[in-house]
Amino acid sequence: MRLIHTADWHLGKHIEGHSRLEEQELFLEDFVNIVKERDADVVLIAGDIYDSSNPPAKAEQLFYDTLKKISFDYAVVEKESSIQVLIAGNHDNPDRLVSATPLAMEHGIIMVGTPKTVIPKGQYGSWEVCRSGEGYIKIERKSEQAVVLTVPFPSE
Repeated sequence: MRLIHTADWHLGKHIEGHSRLEEQELFLEDFVNIVKERDADVVLIAGDIYDSSNPPAKAEQLFYDTLKKISFDYAVVEKESSIQVLIAGNHDNPDRLVSATPLAMEHGIIMVGTPKTVIPKGQYGSWEVCRSGEGYIKIERKSEQAVVLTVPFPSE
């Protein structure tokens, strides 16, 4: 099983009044290529996807376009898709991050906003969540299995 772990994208970040979105867009293009080249089974994005709890629309668009490219490009070439597990960080708004869950599930995307989240069992793309509880999921596809600890940033 091939797993890619990443974190701290901070999409929408400004440094000294200058937007980093153009650089971030290039990074995300590279990231999608890496996921494809490595034929990743699991992509784990562990927090701080955005730089603030209220990211600019362009940052959200970049994020969702990236998820879509990872999910749909596999479908086009008739390969089994990777499963993507997203966990909120201290810069992310957990409610906002998980708001796309109903659309994401069928594409193999699991979104975890708060530490006590229990992910529903069921089909996520070509993967199945076969067990779940506060802070973990067990995923499987054919003979492959993994347990992922899902501990988002605990806000006050």
